Amino acid sequence: MDLFRIVLPWEPEAKANGGMENAEAKGNGRRLSAGRWGWVAAVVLLAVGVGWRLTRQRKSSVAPTNALPAAVRSGMPGRIMSLAVKPLDDFSGDTNNAYISDGMTEVLCVALGNVSALRVPGRSSVMRFKGWQKSISEIAKELNVDAVVEGSIQRSGTRIMITVKLIDAATDRQLWATNYRRDMSDFFTVQSEVARAIAGEVQVRLTPEDQARLARTHTVNPAALEAYLKARHH
Repeated sequence: MDLFRIVLPWEPEAKANGGMENAEAKGNGRRLSAGRWGWVAAVVLLAVGVGWRLTRQRKSSVAPTNALPAAVRSGMPGRIMSLAVKPLDDFSGDTNNAYISDGMTEVLCVALGNVSALRVPGRSSVMRFKGWQKSISEIAKELNVDAVVEGSIQRSGTRIMITVKLIDAATDRQLWATNYRRDMSDFFTVQSEVARAIAGEVQVRLTPEDQARLARTHTVNPAALEAYLKARHH
């Protein structure tokens, strides 16, 4: 970086260094006039140089299109750092089974919230969207998240089928989807599988603590589970 200090001819320091004397006032006046034009020219050149350098810096700070990541150029979604679980739809055909879909919504919120790299709104924040006909982008905007997990659950006897999708809020594009067929006794096992799959899909690193929390899965007594889910629902 080049540094300059410009002393203009009419400043006291310049006059002192110029050594003007009364006897040479006329000649020095002519030299001062010529010197002023020289200083003006120097200032103009300096300004042009600074402007040129700033222009180059601005241009170099903007990445060309071919320097952008391939995912950005192709319209793929950006990095997902937050997501919400939309209340799962119940396709069992029995409105009395709503407590099961609500329970799965809650355990998915808890499981995904165990991933420290993701911000996940809790059950109380997302349950107000149950039954609402709002779009994914509207829900994501209200909850201030990058993506939304939506899905459904269907029960047949002691078996449940769960469908889960991950939707990018900015593009409304489905990033990942799968389904699980499980027994009610494996109700809490599904949450860990979904959390691990989504963490891998959005490319967040699971810390050892995250992995330990997600590994705490266990089978449950189906009758006790139903009693618990009904109590939570009511």
